[in-house]
Amino acid sequence: SDQIKPSARMLVVASPFDAPIVASRVSCLVEAALASSYGVPIETTLPLEDESSLLVEIMDDNGHSGLAKMMTSVDSRHAKATYPSDCKALRTLIETEIVGSYQHVDELYKKLLREAIHKASERLRPNTNQNEVKTATFDAKMGHIFELAGDHNTAIAFHRSALESRQRLLDSSHPHIAESLNALGSVYQQCDDLANAYEYHSRALKIRLEMLGVNDIAVAESYYALGSIRTRQDKTVEAVQLLRKALKIQLHSVGANSKTVAITYSALGTAFVKAGDTARGIKAFEKSLMVQLEILGDSCQEVVNTYQCLGKAHFSRSEYSESLWNFNEALRAARTAYGSGSAKVKDCLMAVANVCEVLKDYKESIKVRGLIITEQTKVHGSKEHPEVARSLAALANTLTKQGDLPGAADSFEQSLAIWTALKERTEEVASVYCSLADIYRRQSEFELALQSVEMAFSICRDTQPENNRTVVASCHDMTFCIYRDQGDLERAVDALQAVTALRAQPGSISDCEALLETYRRLHSTFSMLGRDDEATSCHAKAHEIEVEMDNFPRANTRPVAVFPLSDDESDDGDDCDQGHAPTTTKVPDSSEAPKVQQVADRPKSGGGDSGHHSLDESPELLRGSGLDGFIGDGYDSRRESPVMIDGIKIPSVPCARISRAADRLDAVEERRSSSPEYDGWGDEDSVQDKTSSQTNEPSFLYAIGVRQGERSRSNSYLNATQLAVSENVGE
Repeated sequence: SDQIKPSARMLVVASPFDAPIVASRVSCLVEAALASSYGVPIETTLPLEDESSLLVEIMDDNGHSGLAKMMTSVDSRHAKATYPSDCKALRTLIETEIVGSYQHVDELYKKLLREAIHKASERLRPNTNQNEVKTATFDAKMGHIFELAGDHNTAIAFHRSALESRQRLLDSSHPHIAESLNALGSVYQQCDDLANAYEYHSRALKIRLEMLGVNDIAVAESYYALGSIRTRQDKTVEAVQLLRKALKIQLHSVGANSKTVAITYSALGTAFVKAGDTARGIKAFEKSLMVQLEILGDSCQEVVNTYQCLGKAHFSRSEYSESLWNFNEALRAARTAYGSGSAKVKDCLMAVANVCEVLKDYKESIKVRGLIITEQTKVHGSKEHPEVARSLAALANTLTKQGDLPGAADSFEQSLAIWTALKERTEEVASVYCSLADIYRRQSEFELALQSVEMAFSICRDTQPENNRTVVASCHDMTFCIYRDQGDLERAVDALQAVTALRAQPGSISDCEALLETYRRLHSTFSMLGRDDEATSCHAKAHEIEVEMDNFPRANTRPVAVFPLSDDESDDGDDCDQGHAPTTTKVPDSSEAPKVQQVADRPKSGGGDSGHHSLDESPELLRGSGLDGFIGDGYDSRRESPVMIDGIKIPSVPCARISRAADRLDAVEERRSSSPEYDGWGDEDSVQDKTSSQTNEPSFLYAIGVRQGERSRSNSYLNATQLAVSENVGE
């Protein structure tokens, strides 16, 4: 420190350029962090002898990932020193003296390495006056490298420069211009600037369609990008249409067993799930998984992500056994793909614990949460870390549900001890104190319960109580419960009246429910105190809230998207006949190592946990329908075959499909009314069995009308049915 403070500047030499020694030495990392904290300017450079090799890596597309990895893989926590004692002392310095600890050191050095590559690229960049085409290519490649490295601003600058050069040199519809537009769209998409991303990808698509044709793989790339953007914008119907177009081209161009096809299936699954159609979302994810297992193996990062998506989708349908199976598979694959101490493994473990808790397998959930805490302690070097504190609180909640109140209290206390050591006084910490108070109350330790609530109130007062209204209300609720259990009803009423003031203006249906419960408690407490007038008033107020709730907008209700079906499209967007694999009800332990073929060895979708009925034993109900997978979360997948009327496909009519079917019937009627030569119910050119067509189609139309409540329309269909029967079958 004494040598760094008076320095005029610090020079960081990143050599060799593809694996700088300074980035792996803890002393170099600490010196740079101290210089930054003291305001000492830091400059970076590469040795001149490294620049020719760097240029080769830049111009070779296969070298881009290596350069990006070099700029993003700094890990000060595992950096080395010559002597172990020095390493320990320097790590202590990082933990105690540097604000932001290891994360700050890592981000600072990543920035320095990016600056070193950027400066070198300025010297290596071809002269525009001599060869502008080569300059544009160089800029495009540098843009891709910095995009991979996560430096989006620098990437955009390089891609813009490449685009401007190409627009000066090439025809406006040249594929290289589309390439630059596509690259800019990708970077903006990563920056969450979806409007700009959509604009650039749309411009790229227009050029590609014009120059390459509708079946080129580059066109599929643009359709995929646009579909992904529309999914994130909640425009899921358009997203599905775009992704289906991408998938159709990909299946034709590269075949079913391709990584790009798997990626598009996953994107389709995400779009379907976001639209509320988890049945078709699951089907798309399963197709993606089958391709990934076939070409990538069962322990890659893509497989982990797909198993997680399947786990979440099944969980949303209350198919908990299926969800647990997929999360266990994700966990197994993540240990190999990411490493046992990775954030991805932690996410999978948490998902497994949560599902076990829902299944009321508290013993297994507690076991997994204990494993999470052990893994986090190893990764962070001690228990004094926010993630460990949160995991201890989650463990305490599970122990509470199991009925182990002493164990829950101990876990909450450990969590609070960590927050205290970290000097954190946030809304989250206040909530933990409130939860601990509830444990003490249930154990009749009322003094300790009141002390915990007072600690929660104290934190809320220190952190702007107007921004912590929910936590403050929870504290008042807990105070009421404590005084009620003690028999001090007057103080209990005071606590409830404080809650009423906080919840006076509900902003959501959950707020209304909380306020309703508060007035019910007040009514009950006033009744026990003999304060009948106040009890009656609270009862009336509770009734008013119930009436208000009936008309309150349900913010969490997502309208179900109804996706159009064309004659050559199946529900998941491709034309391939790939049915569901046979399934079993076995849920493997997380320690098992399934083989690739075990993608089929999972519990039946829709079975057991949720009350849905599996149709795996009745394949005839699904065969040939193209409608297996109901539009709407929570329904089973049974569908009748669609009916063709005048060349228009009429899907079966339950629930969400009624409206769509009626629209198509209107199209049928319009066609008939405008066709003077039309004679009969079927198209004579397309329907061979006219009798069957005439007797069946009107009955179907009648059913549509009845289910819509349009009796007059239904009766006209019924009359047509009776006429057809009498003329063709006989009385």
